[in-house]
Amino acid sequence: MRALRPHTQRVPFTALLFIALIAGGHVVALAAKTSEAPSAPPRVFPGPLWKNSFTEAPEPEAEPEPDPHSNPLAPLRGLMQRLRLPRLPSVSSLIDSDRLQRVKKGSAVAVLCVFVGLALHRVYGIVRDWWRVRRWSRRRGVFSDLLGHVLIKRVPLGDGRKRREGGKQKKRRHKTEIVSTLEATKGKTVALFFHGRWAETKMRENGWASPVAAVSSLYRKSVEAGRDLEIVWVWTDARAEDAESLFEEVSPPFASLPFSNSRKERDKRAALARRFQVSRAPALVVLDSRGRVLNDHAYLQALGMEKEGDVAEKFPWTVDPVDDLLGSEFVDRFGETRGAEALKGKVIGLYFAAKWNPLCAPFSAKLAEVYSHANERGGRFSFGAARALKGKRFEVILVSGDESEALFWEHMGAGEGMPWLAVPFQDKKRRALLQNQFSVQGLPALVLLDENRKLISLDGRRLVETDPDGFPWRPPAVRDPAASELSDLADRPAVIVFHEDAEGPEGEAEMKALLELAGDPEVSDRFAFVRASVPSERADVLRELCGLSKATVRTGAEGESGAESGWREGDTEREANEYDDFGEDQGGGPTLVILDLRDHCCYVADSKDVSVEGVRAFLSAYSKGKLRRRRLADSVS
Repeated sequence: MRALRPHTQRVPFTALLFIALIAGGHVVALAAKTSEAPSAPPRVFPGPLWKNSFTEAPEPEAEPEPDPHSNPLAPLRGLMQRLRLPRLPSVSSLIDSDRLQRVKKGSAVAVLCVFVGLALHRVYGIVRDWWRVRRWSRRRGVFSDLLGHVLIKRVPLGDGRKRREGGKQKKRRHKTEIVSTLEATKGKTVALFFHGRWAETKMRENGWASPVAAVSSLYRKSVEAGRDLEIVWVWTDARAEDAESLFEEVSPPFASLPFSNSRKERDKRAALARRFQVSRAPALVVLDSRGRVLNDHAYLQALGMEKEGDVAEKFPWTVDPVDDLLGSEFVDRFGETRGAEALKGKVIGLYFAAKWNPLCAPFSAKLAEVYSHANERGGRFSFGAARALKGKRFEVILVSGDESEALFWEHMGAGEGMPWLAVPFQDKKRRALLQNQFSVQGLPALVLLDENRKLISLDGRRLVETDPDGFPWRPPAVRDPAASELSDLADRPAVIVFHEDAEGPEGEAEMKALLELAGDPEVSDRFAFVRASVPSERADVLRELCGLSKATVRTGAEGESGAESGWREGDTEREANEYDDFGEDQGGGPTLVILDLRDHCCYVADSKDVSVEGVRAFLSAYSKGKLRRRRLADSVS
C-alpha cells in the first residue's frame, strides 16, 4: 500500500496547521493571564494563647530595584510606564506562577490536536485509495489488463509555473497521486517507456542526454499539438526505491507503474519485457488505443524526430519503411559513392560487423564466397539453388560497428577487400536506427531482406553457415513447424492450422487453400501461414501457447490408441494424465488460429472450415475486431 498513497508524503497545509495550533495555544495561554492580583490586606495571626492578643505580621522586605543596565528590556519597561501601557510579565513571574502551567497545557493540547489530525488525514488517505482501487478494479480494459488498474503520476502544485526568487528560477514543486489506468489511457496512443536509475546514470556519465528529459520533451510537444498520447514508465531497476527516487527527482509529466518490491509487480514488469522483447534500456514501445503494437523500436526514431522538430507531424511514430532506413547513399571499398539504384531488384543482406571482433573475419570470408557465387553471370553455377536464380542478385550492405573511420576503411579493405557496399561511417544515425530496428545484439549478424524489402530471416548468419546452397533462403509460403524455422513469427500475425491427423484429400485441400491465400499479396503482406500436419514438439509448444490441448493422434488400427487423451508412445502415466486436463478441447478436425506474438494474444475460430472462403471470413472478422481476444500463456513448459 506504500505506493498507493503517495499523496500523504508531502502535505504543506499540515505543517501550517501545526504552526497555527502551537501559536494559538501560546496566545490563549498568555491572553488568559490577567494582571497581577491586588495586594491582600496584611494577614494577622494570633499570638500566643497565654498573651490573649493579636500581632500584625511583619511586612516583607522590599525587593531591591533592578539595575537598569543589567536588563536589556528595562528601557522598554520605562517607556511603557510613561505611556501607561500594561506591564509585560517578567520571565521570573511566569516561572514562579501557574501561568507557565497553562502555557504547557495549551501547547500539549495543540500538539495532540495536530497529531490526531495527521492520523485522521492518513487514515482518510488509505481508505480513499483503497476505495478508488476497488472501484477501478471492477472496470476492465486492454491497458488495465496489461498494466494493472493503478498508475502513479506527478502533479504540479499550485498553478504549475516555475517561480523566481532572488533572481534564480526555483524548481516547481510536485505531489504524487494515483490515477486510474483505464481513465488515463482511454482512447489514447500509449507508449511504454522502459528505463531505470542504472541506465540513466550510465548515460549521464557518458555525456549523453538524459532519456527521461528527452521522452518528457516528446510527451509535452505531442500533447501541446493536440495528440492523444500517454506514456507509461516501466521501471527496470531491481529496487523500487531507486526508481522512485529518480521519478521524484525528474518529475516527468507522464505516468508510471506503481513503485513496489512485491513479487506481483516484479512479475508484471518482467512479463512486459518478455512480451515486447525488450532486452535493454532505454526502450520505447508504441501501442494503439486497442493495445496493438505500432512500433516496438521507437526510442531512437522518436529522438531523431524530436531533434528535427517533426514529432507531432509523424505521430504516432509508426515504423519507417525499410527503404527509408536503408537510405540512398552507400560507399564501396574504393571510396566511391553508390546510390539506391544499386539495390534495385536484389536480395539484401545487412551485415553488422566490426574489425575488432575476431568472429567477423572468418564469417566475412564465408559470406564473400556465397556473395560471389550468387552474383555470377553466365556459365555454370557451383551452387545448386543459385542455378535457378540467374536473374536474381545478392547485395550485402555493411553496417559497421568500428570505433573510428580509420578502422572502418581498414575493415573494408581487409584481405582481398569486401566486394559489397557499406553505410557511410559518418552516418551514425542511420547505423544506429538499422541496428535498433532489427534488434541486433551481437556481432557478426546478418539480416536478409527480399527484393520487396520484406524480412526473410533475422538469423542469416546461421543460414549462410549451415546452408550455403540455399540462396536466397526464402521460407516456404506455408510452413510446417516440424521442418521450418519459425523465429520470424514475431514480426507479423500468423495464420495457423492445427490438424496433425489430416490424411488424403482432406489434408491436400487444406494445403491448397492456404497456398492460394499465401499467394495473394494483400494477404501475405499481413500474415504468415503455418500448417501443423504432423505431431512435433514445436506444434505442441504453439498449442500450449494458445491454450489448446495437445494433438490427439490416432495411432491404433481402429483409431483408439491415445485418441482421447493425446497420449503418445514414450509418455509416462503422469504426462498422459496431464494431457487429459490441459488446455481447451477443440474436438476433432482442424483448428484455425491467428497467433499474434507482438500483441501477446491469439484468436481461435469457432468454425472448422479451412477453405479459401472460410479462412478469408475469419481474417475479415479479425480485421474488424469481431473476434474474442485470448491472452497467451505466460510460460510454456
